[in-house]
This record gives sequence, structure tokens and C-alpha cells, in this order.
Amino acid sequence: MCRVFPERVEPSAGRHVLSGLVGTISPPCSRQVICARRLRLKHAIVAGLFAFLPFAAQAQQAIAIDGDTIALGPERIRIIGLDTPETFHARCDAERVLGYQAAGRLQRLLNTRRVQIERTGKSDRYRRSLARVFVGSEDVAVILIREGLARQNNGERRQGWC
Repeated sequence: MCRVFPERVEPSAGRHVLSGLVGTISPPCSRQVICARRLRLKHAIVAGLFAFLPFAAQAQQAIAIDGDTIALGPERIRIIGLDTPETFHARCDAERVLGYQAAGRLQRLLNTRRVQIERTGKSDRYRRSLARVFVGSEDVAVILIREGLARQNNGERRQGWC
């Protein structure tokens, strides 16, 4: 690490003397380099601290896209273990209404309790992360199925809601 060392220098030493004291700098650094290194170190420490914080501490708003998909910033997460009615490509008005009910209930769950996401490390054909989502200690899929807003689905072909 570079450090500035003040020392007394004689005029005959060939250095510029200001009031008998001059700051010599250990080669090959300068004061600007020292400041830049300290600043980079501070940024690295702060970035390192945030990298190790648990996900819940990085507060992001979870938004229900529909009954089985949530958005967390730019990431889309598909909740596994359930199938809910469609809201965007509904086959009938009854499916669309049920889809909005499921999405509304999911949003209320996300807003009222602490959300925990356990990603599987896989994604679906729409590039959504596959994950189990918990509010409090309860699985969201179990809650929505129990309330009749979703059906259990573990990857099989989906059935219609009309």
C-alpha cells in the first residue's frame, strides 16, 4: 500500500524543499492513487456486505402477475405445485374472472406477510424461475388450492377452467 512519509530534506539532495519539509511518496504511488485505492476498497467492502445479506433483507416488492406468477424486480417467478385460471389468454369469461380472483388473493398474501422464495434452479419455457413461495410459514400453493382458487399441478397438462 502506498503511504506518504514527510521527511526533512536538505537542498543539496536535489529535491524541491518547501519550508524545510517535503512529502516523499513511496514509489510508484501518488496521493491520487492512495485516495482512489481507498475509495475502491470502501466500495468493495460495501458491495461485499450486500452480497452476503439474505434475500429478504434486500427489500423488493413482489407483484402478482396472475395467480401462479409473481414479479420480483425484472425476474418472473412461476409458483410450482399449482395451476390457476388464466387472466391474459382466458378461454372464457368465467376463467378470466376466476383468474383475477386468484391474482388478487395472491397479491393480498404477498402484501400481508413475509415472503420467502425457494428457487429450484430451473426455469420454464417462458424463462420464469420455478420456485416454491411461502408467506409466513405456509406454502402459497397450498393456500390457493385450499381456498378453491387453484388446482394442484405438478407439471402435467393443464385442464380447462371453462
